[in-house]
Amino acid sequence: MPKLPKIQRLYIGKKLNEKIEFNLGRAGIKKTPQQFILRFIIIAFFLSILGVILLWDSIAGYSGARFFLTLLSYWLLSLVGSLLFSLFLMYTYVSYKKYQRRMKLEEVLSDYLQLVAANVGAGLPIDQSLWYAIRERFGVLAEEMEIVAKKTMIGFDLNEALLELTKKYDSKVLERSVTVLIEGLDAGGEVSSLISKISWNIKENQLMQKEIAADVTTYAIFIIFASLIIAPILFALSHRIIVVIGNIMSQIDLSNVGSMGTKLPITNIGQGISAADFRIFALISIIVGSFFSAITVAAVKTGSEKSGFKYLLIYLGVALAIFFLTSLLLTSLFGDIGLT
Repeated sequence: MPKLPKIQRLYIGKKLNEKIEFNLGRAGIKKTPQQFILRFIIIAFFLSILGVILLWDSIAGYSGARFFLTLLSYWLLSLVGSLLFSLFLMYTYVSYKKYQRRMKLEEVLSDYLQLVAANVGAGLPIDQSLWYAIRERFGVLAEEMEIVAKKTMIGFDLNEALLELTKKYDSKVLERSVTVLIEGLDAGGEVSSLISKISWNIKENQLMQKEIAADVTTYAIFIIFASLIIAPILFALSHRIIVVIGNIMSQIDLSNVGSMGTKLPITNIGQGISAADFRIFALISIIVGSFFSAITVAAVKTGSEKSGFKYLLIYLGVALAIFFLTSLLLTSLFGDIGLT
């Protein structure tokens, strides 16, 4: 491992370092665990400062020593929240990169194995068949198989080279295919037929997944419609109603009602939830709803919730845009009829 600058020498446990390094390797991220973690710590630090800026109105009301204590308390709370959020971002980023890398490999694995089966059927040894089946269109798989073929040419055991390949990817399809292939090679069976069957099995599973995704499209549309359109509109409408009711109640004078001998059915009128508090609740609910709708739709259509990470920002942007646009429209509408 190359020597890092002092600022990047984060001291983490050996097991944790190995685990992070293993997952970064599967994600194709060519950074040391220390470099990777340091970047997210920097992000968390700036997010904590941003949190203090957003809460500055609450802090500025104090003075003297109390001001500095309040500022420190808010910054520490903001820092803890920022670190947790950065940890979530780190996990999401690595998980999505692993998924993206796995999908690129699995998309071409079946076609590659068909060429390998054809080469073996033509009389070539398995190691040469793996080499001559490499095509540029296979992308990342071609690079990996080129490494495997070169290892076998210099005397490395083929089985070990293939097993090392499976550890680089978070792919059950690749792992099971390699396991079956190794068992077939050790058993001395007809390798060409075996590889062809593995290839067709992968292709059939991919076609089945596409059919399932097509069948559940209706459910995905319903989830998207409910979380990205209906929910933001209802939250915006509720927020505007709270604002209107609050303004109406503030204009009603109930101080002289009791002196006139009139009894109201309402004995105690509380303040209730404020429009500002409800707005914060609505924004948090929209963010959480967008996140879960993205991973739910991904799990329904592809069988893996990790594929939903790439749509998360789109879902979130659409939902928030609808909420704010609806709020502006309702503000204008209620203003035209004299209710603001």
